[in-house]
Amino acid sequence: MLRTCSVLRAVLRAAGVGILAVPFAVGLDADNSTLDTGSTVWYHDGTGSVQIHHSADTLNVVIEPAFSESPPAAVLKYAIDRIGRHVLVRPPDIDAARREFLAMDEIESVQPVYYRSEAARGVHDRRERLTANGRIVIRINRGESMLEILNDFELTFARSLPYSPMTFVAAVSQSGDAVNTAQRIFRSGRVRFAVPQFGSTTDPREIPNDPLFPDQWHLLNAGQSGGTPGEDLNIVSAWDTATGISSLVAIVDNGVDVLHPDLADNIDAAVSYDFNDNDDDPRPGCNAGHGTTVAGISGAVTNNQLGVSGVAPGATLGAIRLTAAPFSDEDTADALIHRLDLVDIYNNSWGPRDNGRTIEGPGILTSAALEFGIQYGRLGLGAIYVWAGGNGGRNGDDANFDGFVNSRYTIGVGASNNLGWASAYSERGACILVNAPSSGGLMSITTTDISGSCGLEPGDYTFSAGGTSASAPMVAGVVAMMLEVNPSLTWRDVQHVLLLSAAQNDPDDAGWTLNGAGLPVHYRLGFGRVDAAAALELAADWSNVVPPLLPVVSFEDSASVAEPIPDGDPGGVQLMLDTPDRFVAEQIEVTVDITHARRGDLEIVLTSPVGTESILASRRTADFGEDLNWRFMTVRHWNEPTEGVWTLTVRDRANGVAGTINSWRLAIHGRHLDLPLGDLNADGEFDSFDIAAFFLAILDREAYTDQYPGIDAVYLGDFDGDGELNAFDLSGFAVGLFR
Repeated sequence: MLRTCSVLRAVLRAAGVGILAVPFAVGLDADNSTLDTGSTVWYHDGTGSVQIHHSADTLNVVIEPAFSESPPAAVLKYAIDRIGRHVLVRPPDIDAARREFLAMDEIESVQPVYYRSEAARGVHDRRERLTANGRIVIRINRGESMLEILNDFELTFARSLPYSPMTFVAAVSQSGDAVNTAQRIFRSGRVRFAVPQFGSTTDPREIPNDPLFPDQWHLLNAGQSGGTPGEDLNIVSAWDTATGISSLVAIVDNGVDVLHPDLADNIDAAVSYDFNDNDDDPRPGCNAGHGTTVAGISGAVTNNQLGVSGVAPGATLGAIRLTAAPFSDEDTADALIHRLDLVDIYNNSWGPRDNGRTIEGPGILTSAALEFGIQYGRLGLGAIYVWAGGNGGRNGDDANFDGFVNSRYTIGVGASNNLGWASAYSERGACILVNAPSSGGLMSITTTDISGSCGLEPGDYTFSAGGTSASAPMVAGVVAMMLEVNPSLTWRDVQHVLLLSAAQNDPDDAGWTLNGAGLPVHYRLGFGRVDAAAALELAADWSNVVPPLLPVVSFEDSASVAEPIPDGDPGGVQLMLDTPDRFVAEQIEVTVDITHARRGDLEIVLTSPVGTESILASRRTADFGEDLNWRFMTVRHWNEPTEGVWTLTVRDRANGVAGTINSWRLAIHGRHLDLPLGDLNADGEFDSFDIAAFFLAILDREAYTDQYPGIDAVYLGDFDGDGELNAFDLSGFAVGLFR
């Protein structure tokens, strides 16, 4: 009987019927579309059939990236497990729950749950779980049409695969089942194979054997010393995907013990330099262990049976000694573009004094160096500058008065503790992008220290590192891993991925608010705590927000006003600028020129057209300085539409001293609207109303730009893909419009 079935399969294969290696006990339904296998289903991987096991009582609910940090209550009600954006739920009524979840905007898809083995299905073993991502890899037979396959099986084209002829990737609908759809496609006999794509949901290969790893709660918080389990970087599982092995992180600090046994193997002498002594030895002096602690947090060697593990233990480290002695604007500029041909990420765990009265930032050379770095670093993709957000929270300081964190070219990092709360010392600021674990709770950070007797503590390690100085290198390490999984990320893409994948720690904190794009944001926690696993998942499939080397879309306007600021009046004075340009906001800069005898009394708030507020300057009671001529930056309006009236409110929060705002300037930086190809008037539809705009864009680009500000015709009307909008696109425009 077995031999007869084998012969039958061979005959069917020769006849073009796709039933390769189907197990003997499996039969077909009457409509020839699915297999009568109970809880067992199958697909074909190009060489033979693969059996997997369906869990009939459980659904895998995939949360949209923008909402991944906070699943809806209806989902959490039935949750039994969660990995990143995937929440396993077991509702009493599968069909009713599926319909309810699919109706939610926060839900990307609702999928069946599969396991590699029958036993695993019974106990819901995470290591055996297969998480379908709704995509199928298909290789068609000669003579078949890809478009017909897509139409016949209700698929959406995702991408072609140039390295695999006649092969493409397609996506099923939101409610579709990729596994059974792949099975039906293969059964049609029209394809060589149809393979559903699964995400890895396995446990990490191993916990590092570094003996101090249990003390590194920021890497794996199991509740040690009273912390809250899970309040960590979510990085252990991410190490299965990346360790930063292709990235180089430069530690710009007061020196690094490059001979430390837990660092030496990751140090690259070619990118290390001492700008204090102008030599190639970046080692610190005695009792100057700050840079060594930072280096260990970011990239200490792992699995060497020594001390600790770094966040990105596979990354290469460069040691740049700068802050150990007085340094100039020229020194800083040189340090921030040192070996720009090799360095991917510059970590900076330093800044101006956090005393609540200092206003200081990059000098003219350093400002130019930062801009140079993001333009020419990483072959035009842009160097990544990570900056500690500042430790002056208890002093009433505001990160927006630190011009390094306040730069749109840097990633400002706040700190949270092992309970998940914002650390009390971590400064507020509209410029803070994300937060990462650090001291301020029940435990500090364990990391490398200068070897021998010169360290912060006896031995080669310290258990008391902290501040935003410790948070920043964690983010630098995660970015190193992101660049490993997707080296084409630009400096702007990195910021997008970090904030969109961040976890909303301490969601009950009253400081959280939703911006006009639906993103949760907090003055001290930014868009959330960095989530390594989620960041890698998002980065892996990320498409550049704009092609590399093209400029950021920007709008700038200014007004000379000479408006008095009412003394002690909470209403203040309101100034407005109307933005006609239509694009999507990322970073926004506001420059003010204010005459005031006590600038610390001032509060400055920017309000977007959709109503989101950014407190650019909070009152600083210790700041008795005069006048304020400063450029503020905010990220709180990320992904909001730009068109409309932006309002600046300036308030004097104390009595006794009056002032005047002389002028202000608004600069909005972002990207073009995500519009349908051909939507030249930016109304969200490609229709007959675009005809006039199309011809205007071809014949008079300047007039088109004036009439439709913020819209880039090349992106929206280049139907033949030659990088230009011209008469050759006319036929494509007509076909698309009237099809």
